[in-house]
Amino acid sequence: SYSIGQLHSQTNGFRANNDVNVDLITGFVQANLLPNLSVQAEIRHKELERGDYDLRADGNFFNDLRLKTNRNTYRGGLHYTLEQGSDIIASYVHLDAENNFQLPSAGTLSDPASIYGNQGEIQHLFTKENFKVVSGLNVAQSVYTENFTFLEDGKVKTDPVNSNLYHYNGYIYTYTHFPKDFDWTLGVSVDSVD
Repeated sequence: SYSIGQLHSQTNGFRANNDVNVDLITGFVQANLLPNLSVQAEIRHKELERGDYDLRADGNFFNDLRLKTNRNTYRGGLHYTLEQGSDIIASYVHLDAENNFQLPSAGTLSDPASIYGNQGEIQHLFTKENFKVVSGLNVAQSVYTENFTFLEDGKVKTDPVNSNLYHYNGYIYTYTHFPKDFDWTLGVSVDSVD
């Protein structure tokens, strides 16, 4: 099976600089390659340009706030049945995005940022009568770069920000239905952030 989708949304809002323009394109495909193996993939592209659409209690808004976003997301996954009651599920997601924020009246001339991320997870599901085990491993990476340009004392200054984070996670959970009308859950998870 497959699907292709497109969305365009545009409005000028109800006051000055209240406009929003969104374009979204997505494609999805899913297939059973073998009786016990299925795969899926998705590609998504989003563009957003907007002014100040926040509603504040004092009614104030910024006439010159502008935000532009360009985002691409790629996702893939698979489901493999080892035997009855034993399944492997895996997924991978990649994100590549660029944002640009401008607010000259507050001294922010330009604030371009890029976000790059990856996440992969593999999970084993085991089910037998009144007993179930879910175990898995997950790795996520996030790279963030920002180059903040602003006015200070009449001079243009730049403040770069960079980060590269990794998150590792392993877990195992058991679910037991015993005796009648009782459900027991026992789990352990380990996380590490670099």
